[in-house]
Amino acid sequence: MTKRLIDLQRHDGAWVGPSASENELIATSFALMFLSGRPEAPVDGKPDGGAKPVDEKEKPKEGDLRSEPRRGQETRAEQSSRAEQAEPKPGQTGHGVVLTVRGRVMIDGPIPEVPPLKIKPTFRAIIPRNREKDLRNEERERTAPVVEIPDDSLVLSKEGGIANVAIYLKKAPRDWKPSAPPSDPVVIEAVERRFSPHMIFIRAGQSLMVKNSLGEAANFHSLPIHASEQNVGINFRDEKLIKSPYTQSERLPNRFGSGVHPWMSGYLLALDHPFAAITDTDGRFEIRDLPPGEHHFTVWHERRGYLNKDLVVRDEDDKVSEVNLRYTAEQLARLDPIPATINDTAKQRAARLKANDREAAAKLVGRWMLTLPAGFVFEAEVTQTGDGCVKLGGKQGNNPFGKFAVKGDRLELVEPTDKGIVDLVWQVKSNNLLTLIVDQNNVGATYLGAKLERLAAE
Repeated sequence: MTKRLIDLQRHDGAWVGPSASENELIATSFALMFLSGRPEAPVDGKPDGGAKPVDEKEKPKEGDLRSEPRRGQETRAEQSSRAEQAEPKPGQTGHGVVLTVRGRVMIDGPIPEVPPLKIKPTFRAIIPRNREKDLRNEERERTAPVVEIPDDSLVLSKEGGIANVAIYLKKAPRDWKPSAPPSDPVVIEAVERRFSPHMIFIRAGQSLMVKNSLGEAANFHSLPIHASEQNVGINFRDEKLIKSPYTQSERLPNRFGSGVHPWMSGYLLALDHPFAAITDTDGRFEIRDLPPGEHHFTVWHERRGYLNKDLVVRDEDDKVSEVNLRYTAEQLARLDPIPATINDTAKQRAARLKANDREAAAKLVGRWMLTLPAGFVFEAEVTQTGDGCVKLGGKQGNNPFGKFAVKGDRLELVEPTDKGIVDLVWQVKSNNLLTLIVDQNNVGATYLGAKLERLAAE
């Protein structure tokens, strides 16, 4: 009867439905099929009730209703193929079309000259072991001539392209399926009194290889916000592999340096996705395999920090989106230059004291909440001193940072404490710690992500 239902014939262009008695038989047939758990089939008389093999002549033929899906339906093979195509593979998005964002970052206006850095070579050992030898090295440092090296904090091409600008998504697109980081490590080399490359992109989970091609020992020191501190010594013509130094995205590019050579520095941009680029020596960049739609990019440069916190790129149709950015020399001026020596820092602090703005300092008096990158939070009190500067201290009267001159919305250290801090500049408006120099080998750090937020009066 089930076969009778499937093989209904046409008569005069109309379907002939089953009669009332046939309806009862059909219902009974389906009930028996459901209870037995298998389709209706004739029994060959064996005790186990085994099904009779299907004759080749009785197999559904092409054109038979049993061999073709209904109109508008897909076969199982077609459904499986479509599902495989729709499922994004690791490192891909759920869209068939991907977007490439490319462009160039350039100087707007005359190309400024970038003077070289003037340094004095160091001859210190990473771990002092011989006092007599250390004294000789100190004497060599005092008498060594000043050496000039390129200032990698601003690298410009002849056409005005700006190198070492980071363009990146802070978060991956929603439909991007996470992929494993590259198996090859990112390589940073200490060569010619500099780190090369000066700025580089690394995926969370990717390893880092640090090479030393200097004529002396060096070290690599980084202090990220989320990841663990890295401080490794590297002998002459040696290399060190640091496995997975970053396990998650960092909020900002992380500065690294050398405690042996304080003028050597660079930046690592660590993200848990691949949608980022660092501009090359001509200022060009390219980010591939983005899903079509709207994306919000961050544009960052070490001299100024954020050049654009929300660069919106919208593209629904084209596969390539061109983005060209221009910034003036003033926009790329260093907010606060890190002096080459601690003595220069002291001179700069004295100049700050003379330029102190008493009225601006008075406006900062009050209670503030201080939040450091490691999550340490405490309440601070800003008071005004007799010479018009301000002091930043805790509620119990302790003074962790020292006395500051005020210029605009910035706190600039003029009198350090015994905390080891030589220089510190804080921009209140954007809640950013701009510069921090401590007494250990004069290491500088910028944009650590600390915050200083005003509290309501009690």
